[in-house]
Amino acid sequence: MFKFCMKHPVYEYKRRLRKAFPKELYSDLNKVFEIIPFKDNVVRHSNYEGVNFLSHLMTDNEYTVQLDNQELTIPEAVFFNEPAPKLEKSLTQKQQDILNCIYLRHYDGFVREKRLKLISDNAEK
Repeated sequence: MFKFCMKHPVYEYKRRLRKAFPKELYSDLNKVFEIIPFKDNVVRHSNYEGVNFLSHLMTDNEYTVQLDNQELTIPEAVFFNEPAPKLEKSLTQKQQDILNCIYLRHYDGFVREKRLKLISDNAEK
């Protein structure tokens, strides 16, 4: 049964996103994971009326950076729909910043631009 869980797309999305953040943020990252609609494969577009069905919500391509002696592996693009605003408001400011950082990798430039503006001035790493 464990092998099945490891192959499940949601498990894989979370595993890969964890690699993009420092370990000290994992407890906050887990709270963020609770509101991301990982299972929604019908991707809505922000700039026009339309949807696409996708079987994978993350690209395989990624790049690696060093931060405070930790290697972080960041996905090239994600296709997750944005969470409901009401759910986002339930997060702490740090958790909202983590969420916004994830959506900075979104395939839709309008989403990336919006999320960049939402990152707080007091954002940590």
